[in-house]
Order: sequence, then C-alpha cells, then structure tokens
Amino acid sequence: NGVTRLAAAPTSVLAVVSGAAGTLLSAGRLASNSQTSDQYQLVDSVTIAAANSVGARVVVSALLDNTNYTITLNGVSYTYNSGAAATQLSILTNLAGLMPVYITATVTGSGSNAVMDLKYDTPQPIVVGARLAISSLSVYGTFAATRPGPTVLLPGGLDTIVTPISGWESVTNRSPGTTGRNAETDSELRSRRAKSLK
Repeated sequence: NGVTRLAAAPTSVLAVVSGAAGTLLSAGRLASNSQTSDQYQLVDSVTIAAANSVGARVVVSALLDNTNYTITLNGVSYTYNSGAAATQLSILTNLAGLMPVYITATVTGSGSNAVMDLKYDTPQPIVVGARLAISSLSVYGTFAATRPGPTVLLPGGLDTIVTPISGWESVTNRSPGTTGRNAETDSELRSRRAKSLK
C-alpha cells in the first residue's frame, strides 16, 4: 500500500556562528558538543554578514563628548547623545537601554574594553554610525550530526569548533536540536502500516 521504511536520520540544529564580517564557512565545517564529543557538520555554506545578522558585538571606535552615536537595526535607528564627560561604558549602556524588548543587549567590560553584545532571533541587517564599530557578527547556520540516530542536543550544547578557519570565532545553539532517529524497525513499520489502513 505504498508504506516504506523510514530511514535513519541525524539530529539537526539551527546554530549561531559568530566571527568577522565576510567570513565564508563552507558546507562540511565541523563543530562538536564538548560534553558528549558528538560532531555536527554545516549543511550549507554561510557567510557571516551584517545583512542577515542575528547578533553583533559593538564597540566605541572614537570617544567624543556631545556627539550622537547610532545603531540601526532593520531600518530603525537608535541614537544616544554622549553628553559631557562621555565614556565608552556610558555610551554603550545608554544605547543598550534604547533597544526594543525583542533584542537582548548586554554591556560588559570597562574603559576602552567596554563592549555591547546584541542578540535577536529574527535575521535582520545591522548598521552602526560613525564612531562605533562592529567587532563581531552572528548568523544562523544549520548543522547535522555526522552519525544518524537519536542524539540529544540541549541548548548551548554545540560549543566547540572542530575545523577552524580564520574569522570564525564561536558556535552555539540557542534552541535544542531536532532529535534524529534510527532506521524504522520491522515492528514499527508494521504498526505504522496498520494505522494507515484504518
């Protein structure tokens, strides 16, 4: 009646790869779960670019008083005027406070080492104005386990670059993986066939 056995399938996951703008990650690049040593390979090539980012690290490249600092996300601009006695930390902290609720903005460090990390789930373009710079970008890439079967991948489990390339800094998964399966057994196939006849 046309029912065929389900083949084995690997666990897959939509992961976040981060690094320098313009870095090309070719299909087949490997990452792993450091807790289990399970390896995953990039299914399709991706380029780390501002046009389809899901995160970015922003720094102050020039510190000036009474000057506007602007971040534009998906065509919407967020601007803060540095005022008197400006610091990198105050500029980034106040810009973080302007971000909409769907964007997670975290400021760390101090002095010239202050950075703001932005994270958002929907791919969108990001542009920063003069006196700001993007030191790292994040985009999505789909990874699949190198071995088929029901491998469990929890959020954050994909955390190690196995085949590094210049410009690729990190990998992680914000959501759990879609668990794979073993090949359908005879009894499972018979059960599914019986249900299809009802």
